[in-house]
Amino acid sequence: MKNLSMLRVQKYVLAAMTLLCLAMTGLAQTESARIQGTVADANGAVVAGATVTVTSVGTGRVSKVVSNADGSYTVLSLQPGRYRIEVAQANFKTIKQEVTLEVAQSANLDFALEAGAVSETVTVTSDIPQVDTTTSALGQVISGREAIDLPLNGRNVLELARLTPGVTQGIPAGFATGVSGNAETYRGRNTGGAALSVNGQRTQANNFLLDGVDNNESLVNTINVFPSAEAVQEFRVQTSVASAEFGRGGGGIVNSVIKSGTNRFFGSAFAFVRNDNFDARPTFNSTKNEFRRGQFGGTFGGAIWRDRVFFFGDYEGLRQFLPLNQETATVPTALMRTGNFSELLPSIQLRDILTNLPIANNRVDLLSGNRMNPVALRYLQAFPLPNRPGIFNNYATTRNETTNGNTFDTRIDATLSSKHSLFGRFSWGKFEQTVSSRLPALPAGFGSGTNPTKTKGIVFGLNSSLRTDLFNELRVQASRINYGYTPPFFDQPISGNLGIPNANRDASLGGGALIGGYNGQLEYTGDFGPYIVPQDTYQIVDSMSYIRGNHTFKVGGTVLRRDVALYRPNRGKGYFFLIGNSDPSQCGGAPTTGWEQADLLIGFVCNYQIGPPFGTVGTRNWENAVFAQDDWKATKNLTLNLGLRYEYFTNPTEMYGRQANFDLTTGRLVVANGKSDSLTNTDTNNFSPRLGFAYDFGGKGKSVLRGGYGMFYFLDRGGIDNQLAQNPPYSGFSQFNYGDGVRITLSGRAPNGTLDSRLATGPLPLGDVSSVNLNNPQNVSVLAVKPDNKTSNVQQFNIQYQRQLTDSTALSIGYVGTRGSNLILYYNLNGRIVEANTNMPCPNGRTSPNCYTNGGPVRVRDDNGKSQYDSLQIQLERRFTAGWQYRAAYTFSQTRDNGEGAFDAVADNNINFIEPMAKSRVDFPHVLSLESVYDLPFGKGRRWGSNWNSAADAFLGGWQINGIFRWQSGQPFDVRRNGVRVDLVGDPYTGGGASMYLNRASFVDAPAGRFGNLARNSLRAPSNNQLNMGVSKYFNLYERFKMQFRADFFNLFNTPQLAVPNTDLGNTSTTDGFGTIRSTYQFTNRQIQFGLRLEF
Repeated sequence: MKNLSMLRVQKYVLAAMTLLCLAMTGLAQTESARIQGTVADANGAVVAGATVTVTSVGTGRVSKVVSNADGSYTVLSLQPGRYRIEVAQANFKTIKQEVTLEVAQSANLDFALEAGAVSETVTVTSDIPQVDTTTSALGQVISGREAIDLPLNGRNVLELARLTPGVTQGIPAGFATGVSGNAETYRGRNTGGAALSVNGQRTQANNFLLDGVDNNESLVNTINVFPSAEAVQEFRVQTSVASAEFGRGGGGIVNSVIKSGTNRFFGSAFAFVRNDNFDARPTFNSTKNEFRRGQFGGTFGGAIWRDRVFFFGDYEGLRQFLPLNQETATVPTALMRTGNFSELLPSIQLRDILTNLPIANNRVDLLSGNRMNPVALRYLQAFPLPNRPGIFNNYATTRNETTNGNTFDTRIDATLSSKHSLFGRFSWGKFEQTVSSRLPALPAGFGSGTNPTKTKGIVFGLNSSLRTDLFNELRVQASRINYGYTPPFFDQPISGNLGIPNANRDASLGGGALIGGYNGQLEYTGDFGPYIVPQDTYQIVDSMSYIRGNHTFKVGGTVLRRDVALYRPNRGKGYFFLIGNSDPSQCGGAPTTGWEQADLLIGFVCNYQIGPPFGTVGTRNWENAVFAQDDWKATKNLTLNLGLRYEYFTNPTEMYGRQANFDLTTGRLVVANGKSDSLTNTDTNNFSPRLGFAYDFGGKGKSVLRGGYGMFYFLDRGGIDNQLAQNPPYSGFSQFNYGDGVRITLSGRAPNGTLDSRLATGPLPLGDVSSVNLNNPQNVSVLAVKPDNKTSNVQQFNIQYQRQLTDSTALSIGYVGTRGSNLILYYNLNGRIVEANTNMPCPNGRTSPNCYTNGGPVRVRDDNGKSQYDSLQIQLERRFTAGWQYRAAYTFSQTRDNGEGAFDAVADNNINFIEPMAKSRVDFPHVLSLESVYDLPFGKGRRWGSNWNSAADAFLGGWQINGIFRWQSGQPFDVRRNGVRVDLVGDPYTGGGASMYLNRASFVDAPAGRFGNLARNSLRAPSNNQLNMGVSKYFNLYERFKMQFRADFFNLFNTPQLAVPNTDLGNTSTTDGFGTIRSTYQFTNRQIQFGLRLEF
């Protein structure tokens, strides 16, 4: 009864909020700004009836309001840009002032009128105060000027978001950065892509907006349209307690705006080039490889019909040939590829799994009875010969990446009348990245292959001033992102040529089957196969603002539908999972020779996984919300921000009901009952209160104390692997395990239970998941999404003091905290148990291990994740004045969590285990960032040299220097052997630098039956710092036309950005074995870029 009553209350609240929004035609998360304030006389007495006229400098659009009886006024729905304000009243002089409004800004601007004639004018030269006395939200606005002037590697404007307190890239080289070449996130990967970890949250917890509408990819929650540095007018990063207008993000809200045309024609043309001739050699590379990059394009905007219709367009192209960091792989030596493993002695003595006796001199090739598998022998011989000494990491290579990209935006703005304005934008992009294989004749290396991506979207917006105190903003959009993957050697039957069955049985399955263990004793080769993921988004956003007395109300919401199609043959070519590092404990005690390569020749694989050669499904879900916000100026000094948002996120359904969920209670596969069945319960409790205050000390807008609390919800779908539409009987894969008696080699299947691999002449199973027994599924891997999972949510809270130090400089200092709950985690209920009482218990009452008899992993999506973040955040900012701008930010923080979710997890998914609450992998206690743009004071129009002749000014005048510096603590990590944390028995660090960073003697394997005492993520890699510097000069060509020459130096001092050390305890090499650091983060060697930019 209690639950029923609560449900009724929720329905009533939802219905009331919906009716309120609809009654005011509201549905919103717009980019518009507003100005509010008070009109008074010189003695402080309020002035009612004063006319406040706000005129757009660029477009001439005029908005007029009249101050209320208490002297207050508010001008709503102003697009970001420059405005001219006039305040007039009889018997007072007219005040004129020009100000700049930022995206989603609520600006406070008070006026004090002087007695006199209206025809007399008082001009105020100051801009809007930097101290915001109207809101409790925290964040940062990045202007278009900064995006153009600052030295951005790759001209990725989102890099500037990381200059905001509390914002990092997250896990360096993590999934969201795209460094590994992931199809979803590779765009902009040489500068971190769209990876933003805001106040300790996961990188998929952000919400990207463009021109007031959704700009998110839905499976991994990265960005859809990357705004060009030349096209973006500005963007706001809201990091803590945004108003109820904003949701769908527990991390940051990134709200970007594309430029609009003006009455004056303007534009740019640019070309930036770089190559290896000027770049530094990567720290651990023996040579400097060929590198070429060209980035080019332009913008053009102006008026079609003066004061009425405007246009803007931009294009950007990218052509890049980029060598990656040098990599190493373990390949068979010349002797091993013949079956002679004598080089392993005396360290490793091989054993014959047929007789359990030592193999004399490790000579598998001399075993009687022609024991070596001919297909496995051909496979080993397809590897390249070592080009480095040793057994481990004996092959060095540098893969090459080729990237082509083209994007454009077109925007039209129209003033329909004094009350209505309209805009429309179309965006299009096409990208293709190809990375060569790590090995010359076999597909290898994560990210190898081709990733094509296409984006396009159209959005319309209508702003309507219904009355001076009532304003409506409507946005409608349709967009698509389509990305995919094509494996290397896709046009060749690599596995088939070697004699490996099943892999190339279909024209769409070229290349090689996936073969590998733990990647220690033999390099992984192959892949899961190609895939394509088109996603369509349809959205209506609407909000209405209403002013009544000291209250500014805003109500609205959004209706959003996503259609996501998945074409993916899951393990369509087969996956031969080797006995990891030839360790029997990793495969239920299966006998091994002691070396993976020898296992291939005379042994069996741990399991064989294979799915159908096709698989196409189409899912649909809704992301709807309504909100109400009241910004109440309770007193002259105190503003209260009060809001409530409700979000209704449905779980995906499949257009023909082609999805299934694994029932953890019964052990059955439950298929959807039609196209509207998501097989899970929709969380209807997503109420998001927003409470905040801003107190203006002294009432002069110079000092403010603000604080706030808010609840935020976000979606975490977990990528293509973790969708119910990927389950049998519609997709997924079958799994055949050694522990169940199945005997698989690269050449075929042997009779169950045998130890003689020569008998493996039978056909390999094809894995027909369509005929799986739903009531007792066997030999399949399944995903179980717990039906009662809640939506991931984050509580945000802050308290901050901000002080205007000078007319152009402000300082802020504050505490920011977050608490994440119901975060998504994954674990395998059929995984092995390392330590008693650390595993997730079997829900069906069975005794662990192997809660189920399906013969494969039972991967569970659970909402048991949690996080905790506490920080001190300080920022000093000078707006661009007298040719100088700077921003300095420092964050001191602690981040804890109990896992990473679907991406970047280091836990072994063959273990039944959830990580303990401990230091997070995104814990960076100290982060310092500085950025500056400085016009040198020499030349015409500047402090010195204004009288120089043209020749002197051409050489010495008009120079600008700018830079970005960033320093942060090193990456947290730990040491594990086969997924199990080891014991720490001494000081972990040697103090000897990168050559031997960790002390090998301080780490020992944990005894069987428990995890080691080394705490999760308790070690830390070296800290990193980097300075990017730019130098530029303008040359005046003709009237408004000027040319800029610039040189950008990324990592000016070539400071090595050291990565995490080698944590493989089994690698005893003194050159690049355990404890050594032999790699830097990708793309961090010094690079020099030259550019020309025409501007008018």
